[in-house]
Amino acid sequence: MVPALLSWHQSDEPVGLSMYDCTSQGLVTPSNFVLTCADANTLLKNLHWTDWNKSTAYATARPPWNDCTLTA
Repeated sequence: MVPALLSWHQSDEPVGLSMYDCTSQGLVTPSNFVLTCADANTLLKNLHWTDWNKSTAYATARPPWNDCTLTA
């Protein structure tokens, strides 16, 4: 597992905490999250959220590895 630090914005909405994706859309407990918006080449897949409240969120995931091998 590779640790990742994600940024998010606390809001006044009932949920209280959102992560913002590449299109500035607020997300709550997303199952996937793109880390590199320019090419969407780095992402976290199958996020499993263990906690999500007004001030913190914790999840585990396994990032896929892209070794840049071209496929036909």
